[in-house]
Amino acid sequence: MNKNIIICKFLILFVFFNSNLFSQFNSARIAILSGGVVNFNFKTIQDYKNGIESNNAVIGISMSDLNPGFPIGHSIVDGFKLYFSTTASNIIGDAGNTIPLSAIQASASNISGFAGATFNAYQDLTGPITLNSSASPPLGNVLMEYDDALIPLTSGAFSINTNANKIRIYFQCGMNAAPSNKLLGSTADYYSVPIELWLWPQCNSVDCP
Repeated sequence: MNKNIIICKFLILFVFFNSNLFSQFNSARIAILSGGVVNFNFKTIQDYKNGIESNNAVIGISMSDLNPGFPIGHSIVDGFKLYFSTTASNIIGDAGNTIPLSAIQASASNISGFAGATFNAYQDLTGPITLNSSASPPLGNVLMEYDDALIPLTSGAFSINTNANKIRIYFQCGMNAAPSNKLLGSTADYYSVPIELWLWPQCNSVDCP
């Protein structure tokens, strides 16, 4: 029997700040450089049994201290955490079929500019999260952490910028070791799920106030 599951994952990237003070005196940006949509085509029994990996997604990150020294004691950004999550409860097919979110995993690696970062092992996609203005970090798993107390960021310039500071995002579908996340036996359909990557600034190794 020739099955064909295409899972289209739309990457919706947010820069999420945890206070108005941060956005007034510091700046952070995240940009999709490639792989804004990641497609998985399951065509063989081996695909279903072993899963598929993609490494086409690349993001760039920019951060700057816009007004150093004013006001006195304002937060100095020296790093960030990158979260991975979704607003969805399941991966849903066009015909209404579902597969669990944990069938999708992600990890990150340094391309340039983040040699000192901590990159975690593959993390399960989790959700649903609620998009709001809460000062707390979003629910979800952390793909990477970057902390460099030597920064502080250069005034008016992006000391960390999307041209020089790039991260590759790896996605796996159906490769999770748990049997419930294998896709062998899943109903053929066209599945999709939105994915959020959250850039959460750090000040002196903790969440910025």
